[in-house]
Order: sequence, then structure tokens, then C-alpha cells
Amino acid sequence: RQAALLLLDLLLTAQPPNQQAQSPASCLHYSGDFDLAGLKIATYLLERYPSRCHLWRFDPESYVKALHDKGVPANSADLAALSNLPEIFAPLVAVMQEKGKWAYQEGITRLLLEDVGRRQIQA
Repeated sequence: RQAALLLLDLLLTAQPPNQQAQSPASCLHYSGDFDLAGLKIATYLLERYPSRCHLWRFDPESYVKALHDKGVPANSADLAALSNLPEIFAPLVAVMQEKGKWAYQEGITRLLLEDVGRRQIQA
């Protein structure tokens, strides 16, 4: 974990030649699992890299696609804990609490690959 954060710190603070010091050199597009841990990781990264971390396919529509009518049942305590996350997650949290299930990033792999192929990372 520490090694990954060190690498992200280095990547996100490096400035390309001829670039102004205050403009961001790189940014991070985070897409993760649709569960309490995935949202906590997203929260941490948004707080650690506030101007450089952007959520990617981390929205209600992507969550529903990731479910594929399956998902993993979530316990009520973890579903309730979602309400303690930042307001940016409110629309996603509402749908997750309604469905009562976790979904995993592998369920939207095709969408992520399509975004990369188009070189169009969507929030």
C-alpha cells in the first residue's frame, strides 16, 4: 500500500518540461469496486489528490451495469456506513442502498476498455 501511494505521489507531482509549476502534470482516474471498501478508497484518493483525482465510471449507471442482475448481498451495517461518505457519492450510495448489493469493477471491464480505446475517460 505504501509503495503504491509513493508511486502515485511521484507520478502526480512530476512536472513535464516547459510546464508551469502550478498546473497539474498528471491526473488519476479512479474506478473501483462498488462496495464500502471501494468507496472508501475513492474517498481517500479524492482527499489526497483533490485537484488530480477524478472518478471514472463510478456512478449509478455503471454500478447497475456492473450488477448484471447478480451482485453480492451487502450487510445492513455496511450499507448504512455508505451514508457517512462525502456528498459526491450520494447518487451512487442511494442506488447501492436501494439494491442492497455490492458489484465489482470486473462487471464494467468492457466499458472501461472502450473508454481507453476511444481515449475518452468518462467521469
